[in-house]
Amino acid sequence: MKKHWYLLSYDIVNEKRLKKFHYRLSKHALALQKSVFLLEASTPELQRIIELVACHTHTQEDDVRLYPISHPKAIWSAGIQQQVFLGLNCANTVEPQRKTLDLVSYVKQLCHLSA
Repeated sequence: MKKHWYLLSYDIVNEKRLKKFHYRLSKHALALQKSVFLLEASTPELQRIIELVACHTHTQEDDVRLYPISHPKAIWSAGIQQQVFLGLNCANTVEPQRKTLDLVSYVKQLCHLSA
């Protein structure tokens, strides 16, 4: 069954539910930041993750979002969590020695990658 890539982000108010949610989600996805996960899932796997979200969130207090992405290469990253992407060996990152990358240079890099 074909799998697709997703970014899942969350803001859970209750600390106990937050810890439980993070722990359970980390079994299915890769933490990119404290509340942002990258996952690759088939439709049935995604349905199980959505059920997990529904069981551990309160719709009046919490915010959980799921964004489909074409591939981790679609994500640009820089900073201390950049090592996560380098470990995947598939996302667009700024080299560790470079502090900044202006927008024009970034767009040129993307055009070069897709050519």
